[in-house]
Amino acid sequence: MHNPDKKNFDALMERLGETFSKPVTDLMKQTYWLALKDQAWEIVEACAKSHCRYGKFFPKPAELRPKGEKQVEQDSAAIERNEKFITDTWEQLRQRDPEQYWIAFKAAYLARLPFRFAPNSPEYRDAERRCIERCDAELKTPSRYVAGTIAEAADDFF
Repeated sequence: MHNPDKKNFDALMERLGETFSKPVTDLMKQTYWLALKDQAWEIVEACAKSHCRYGKFFPKPAELRPKGEKQVEQDSAAIERNEKFITDTWEQLRQRDPEQYWIAFKAAYLARLPFRFAPNSPEYRDAERRCIERCDAELKTPSRYVAGTIAEAADDFF
């Protein structure tokens, strides 16, 4: 899951709390988020729906993962290295060819939208419009505050 999925995830946790009559705290949401953020939002949502149908009690994080998934310890150092590599790669592209960066960013962002929002929903159209406007503006007139603009765009996307 990515940061834009956090709002949907919090709402899902609240629905699970209502369904299973269990109060859901912010700490609980944060803990579940950390335990499940390596999964795609669609998978977590599907597992939660399945658990609502067949479960008797509020689900543990493991119950919101796909069945049959190997319970392998995540190498947090490897995950951090991978995230740093991706960030560094985007940053290298931005420094080497800012125009190509914004073209690639726009394509990647728009490709991710159907996984974040229902197509043709107001949220989808708003995010699409904001992305196109931001990227097109950067292509026409590069910002003086490139680092801030990049961080803002990356936070919204990732």
